[in-house]
Amino acid sequence: QLERLKRRPDGGRRIVLAYLPVGETDTKRWYWPEEWRRNVPGWVGPDNPNWPGSRHVRFWHPDWRGLVFEKPGSLLDRILDAGYDGALLDRVDAYFDWEEERPTAQDDMIDMIADISRKVDARRPDFVLMPQNAEHLMLHPRYLELIDAVNKESLLSCLDGDNTLNRAEDVKWSLDRLRIAERAGVVIFVTEYATSPDLQRRLAARVAELGFRPFMGARALDRLP
Repeated sequence: QLERLKRRPDGGRRIVLAYLPVGETDTKRWYWPEEWRRNVPGWVGPDNPNWPGSRHVRFWHPDWRGLVFEKPGSLLDRILDAGYDGALLDRVDAYFDWEEERPTAQDDMIDMIADISRKVDARRPDFVLMPQNAEHLMLHPRYLELIDAVNKESLLSCLDGDNTLNRAEDVKWSLDRLRIAERAGVVIFVTEYATSPDLQRRLAARVAELGFRPFMGARALDRLP
């Protein structure tokens, strides 16, 4: 199946990324141990109200790091063994969840990405690491050296409701940080979740004008857009 995904209908090559959760878990998924369903570990935090079954995690905890990438047979090991071209790192911005409890949360996340990068470089130097969002980290040159691309969700629309345009100050805040990443050689993708065809066309054109790669996604992740 993976080899089929890597080939476009015209025979050209397609880059295929796996999904790797780094800052939040989904307790319904196959990778979550049954024992942890019966007895939830203390490093697991509250539910994410937007995604039933998903829970915040203290991502710096050894047990979580072991599950994601450190222990043999980790999620990252499976991804590398399967032959994916890279990984989309989700909830890299999970430092938001813990900043009051753990003031070093941003540094902890950068350390985690660095350790993931070190592991993949040892096996697959061409392996792509593409986190989502987390613009705060783009102010850290060390972080930008670790990643190849970024997917920014809702840069231009839908922060305040479906098919609404974002406030100019919110767009500028993100854009200023994305430009820093771009200057460091990071490729920028933008996913917008507008459902209006007219707005989708306008958003795609604007993203392209900014020099980024536009994609119109389905927020529920339940269908191909």
